[in-house]
Amino acid sequence: MQPSHVGGKYRLDIPSSFSKKYIKKRRGNVILNSIDEKTWSVEYADKKLNGIKVLTVVSRGWRKFVEDNHLDVGDVCVFELINHNATEFQVVICREKQDVKRNQPIGNKQPLNHKEVPNFKAINDIRDLNKFTTSNPYFKATLLPSYLEHHHINVPVSFVAKCKKQSIEKLLLKVGNKVWPVKFKSYPLKPKFRLSGGFTAFVKDNSLQVGDVCVFKLINGDTLLLNVTIFRKL
Repeated sequence: MQPSHVGGKYRLDIPSSFSKKYIKKRRGNVILNSIDEKTWSVEYADKKLNGIKVLTVVSRGWRKFVEDNHLDVGDVCVFELINHNATEFQVVICREKQDVKRNQPIGNKQPLNHKEVPNFKAINDIRDLNKFTTSNPYFKATLLPSYLEHHHINVPVSFVAKCKKQSIEKLLLKVGNKVWPVKFKSYPLKPKFRLSGGFTAFVKDNSLQVGDVCVFKLINGDTLLLNVTIFRKL
C-alpha cells in the first residue's frame, strides 16, 4: 500500500495488463471479500490516453475498505479473482508489521516477512477458522490420518443435497488460481459420499497434513467448482 492508496484521495490503480484481460467494462463495481466473508462494493473506471486504456482506477468505496481493514502504508493486499462474471475478488491482507494498537478484526492478520507475498494456501492458521462464514453451501473437514492413508475424504450428505445435481461424477477444487479435478464417489445404500481419485494430488500440491482444516465452499453449481480455504494446524 502506497500513501495515495490509504490516504488523500484514497484510490487504487489496477495494472492495465490485468484489467485489459479480466475487466471488460469501462466502468462498474467490483466486489471485495475478506477472509471472514465480509464484502465491500467499490467503483472503478477506465482512464484513457489518446483513446487507449492505460489504467483502471478504483475510487468510490475503496476508502471504506481501507478504513474497515485498518490498512496502512507498507501493507500488501493480494487480490484473487474468484468470480469473473461478477468481478469479485478474495482479498488477503498481509501486514507490513504487527502493532498491538491496530485493531485487526477483519481479513488476514499475518505479518509480512521480507516483503514477500505468501502463497494463498499457506496464509491461514487454525485460529482464524471460527471467523469463516458464508451464505454459499459449504462443509469443513479436518484432515484425519485415514484420509491421507486411504486417499479420500468424506463429504457430508447435507452438502451433497444442496448441490442440486442429479448425477455427480467429479468436483473441481480451487485454491488460488489452480484447480484440481477430483472424482466423486457415492454409496447410496449407506448413504455415504467421498472425494477420491485426484484427492491425493490436491493433498500433495497443497502440503496438507493431519490436523489441517479445509473449508470447501461451492462457488459454481453448474461446474461444481469449490473454493477451498486451508487452515493450518498450529
